[in-house]
Amino acid sequence: MKVCKFGGSSVADDVQVAKICDIIAADPARRIVVVSAPGKRNKQDTKVTDLLIACAAQCLEQKDAQELLDAIIERYAVIYRGLGLDKNPETQGVLDEIRADLTGRAVYGCHEGRGRGQLRAYRGGSPSCTRHACSL
Repeated sequence: MKVCKFGGSSVADDVQVAKICDIIAADPARRIVVVSAPGKRNKQDTKVTDLLIACAAQCLEQKDAQELLDAIIERYAVIYRGLGLDKNPETQGVLDEIRADLTGRAVYGCHEGRGRGQLRAYRGGSPSCTRHACSL
């Protein structure tokens, strides 16, 4: 069994994610895949990790984080659509799951009285386009 880890630029867009799928499919021993948040697509772009950190900071300061949430969700939406996942009945709800997961985390983190420790403690696995793309 092999474990593969793909970092930011490797999952930055649908073309890169498709390459990951090819790499995984080429070797049946590659059974566990770990992916980071999407990185920069170009020099002017912002990494999703940076967007998530900024979003968390807004929540910790009890400020509106909707614009950042929308930017994060749109990054995944571009990958989702680019991979054609929106056209496959088995994966049509993935983007809604991502939206609900991130929104729930932001609401939890922005709830009055939540502190840094509580926000950090609220973790879990959210579905990714990568998992669904490679299962097609």
